[in-house]
Amino acid sequence: MPDYRVIMPNSSKSNDLGISCEINPFRADSVGVYYRRAGSVSGKHYHTGSLPTTNPERHILVKGQAILRTKNLETGEVGSVVLVAPCLWEVEPQVYHELEAVEDIIFIEPRLAGYDPDSDKIKMRL
Repeated sequence: MPDYRVIMPNSSKSNDLGISCEINPFRADSVGVYYRRAGSVSGKHYHTGSLPTTNPERHILVKGQAILRTKNLETGEVGSVVLVAPCLWEVEPQVYHELEAVEDIIFIEPRLAGYDPDSDKIKMRL
């Protein structure tokens, strides 16, 4: 069983203006917005899970296509999935993860109050 979960929108509506969609579950006191160029690799870390924001860690891909790569540091299980916007993905604690932008992407990270991005993040390379 993978240590990540991909959630597609509950509903989408399209008209001349574009597409509107709703993605659940989503809770946040603030939101980080990230723009990444095609070919870039973000993340390259895991979380201890000591904070509600990173247990599990959630992101929403708003635009583009990316590859999420994971490795469970307790079991050694390796996984990867192609993400296509719009979608939400979650990564469990103690799971190394990196995100490669296949094309230019935009994603957001919902955060709960008191979030300190470096308090439970461990950078590493596989």
